[in-house]
Amino acid sequence: MQFLRERTREGMIARYGSGDRGPDTRVRKQIERELDLIEKLDLPGYFLIVWDIVRFCREQNILVQGRGSAANSAVCYP
Repeated sequence: MQFLRERTREGMIARYGSGDRGPDTRVRKQIERELDLIEKLDLPGYFLIVWDIVRFCREQNILVQGRGSAANSAVCYP
């Protein structure tokens, strides 16, 4: 779960920046709610597998796109 939290934080900073130009409170709260639910449902492995596949595809210039309700997650978006 810690690794997922770290990757999510990195993605959030890459998307929104940090410090004064960082994400607003609403974004941070949404991501924290989602991470708490992922932990409660014991699903960090699923999200990390998808993260690894997407990362590989991007490195190889393979078009990749999320599907389903999890793809709309703020955790997946950054």
